[in-house]
Amino acid sequence: MFVARAEWKPLELRQGDILVGIPFPFVSPSNAQLLGRIPNGEHARFPVISAAMHSWRDPEDVNYFTGQLVMRLSPCMVATQCCELRTNKKNALTEVAAITVCRIVPVRASIMQDADKLLSLRENRDPRIAAIKSYKNYFGIGLGDGLSETEMMVDFAQMACVPANEFPAIMDKKHAQTGRLLRSAY
Repeated sequence: MFVARAEWKPLELRQGDILVGIPFPFVSPSNAQLLGRIPNGEHARFPVISAAMHSWRDPEDVNYFTGQLVMRLSPCMVATQCCELRTNKKNALTEVAAITVCRIVPVRASIMQDADKLLSLRENRDPRIAAIKSYKNYFGIGLGDGLSETEMMVDFAQMACVPANEFPAIMDKKHAQTGRLLRSAY
């Protein structure tokens, strides 16, 4: 399922690689907390605070604001395709602006308690074959090459992006590299 560490190529990031300690954001627009400005003047009561709008990359576009997100350091699997993860002579990614990752979570209790569902997840059955029970949004990785003592799965509904300029530093977070067979099923 996974490639031995001795077989890894230096600075090679591939689809299906497992990264650990990725700050994974949980975005909830209804619970967003924004940084704002208190208006000038005296205030007998607490004033209405508006979001502090500012420019970011384009000095003419001031439609950006700063907010706080709930985050968790999580293991993730690289979803970006291998052909997009090529590097140039300076070891920079050249094909993508960001590396897409999916969060790895423990297998749900409802799946663990149903032998058919668990077998389907463990086998990563092809969801295009209607005659067999399979999952479209989950991908089983077992213990994740020592990632956990309990079975884990990739949850495709939980995706985030890491800016490509984080490469090659992100390689320090590489925990496991999937083998060709598992990667082709992913």
